[in-house]
Amino acid sequence: MIGHSGGAQFAHRFLLCKRQLRLQKLVISAAGWYTATDAAVNFPYGQKNSILEGVDLAPVFAQKVFVQVGTADNSTNTTSIRRDAQAEAQGASRLARAQYFFQKANNRAAALAVPFQWELHLIAGLGHDFNQSLPHSADLLFP
Repeated sequence: MIGHSGGAQFAHRFLLCKRQLRLQKLVISAAGWYTATDAAVNFPYGQKNSILEGVDLAPVFAQKVFVQVGTADNSTNTTSIRRDAQAEAQGASRLARAQYFFQKANNRAAALAVPFQWELHLIAGLGHDFNQSLPHSADLLFP
C-alpha cells in the first residue's frame, strides 16, 4: 500500500487501527500530520482517549513500513497542512512531522523492547509532489 499526503494520513491510521493486516509493505509518504504512537497525547494526534489506548503496538512495529518524505517538503508557510497547536507540536513542515512520527515510533518500540521494522526515507531535493515521489515509493515496495 502507498499513501501520499492525505492518503498517507489514511494509510498510517489504517495501520494503527486495523488488526491482522494483510499488508507486506506500506509506504507513508508526506502526510500533513500524524497520529503518533504516543500514549500521553490525545487522539487524533496520539493514542490517548481513543480505541488505540492500550493497543498492542508490537504487530504494528513488526510491519515493513517506510516513512517517506522529500527534503524540500519543508515549507513552513504552506496552507495545505494543519496549523493548530497539536499539529505544530509535531513540527512546522511535512519533513519535520515525518521525522517526528518516525522517531516517536522508534522510541516507543525501544521502550516496549519489540522489533522495529520501519525505515525513514528522505528523498533529496523532493518537494510535495506525488508524481515525483511515486517512483521512490514503488522502488521501496518492489526493489
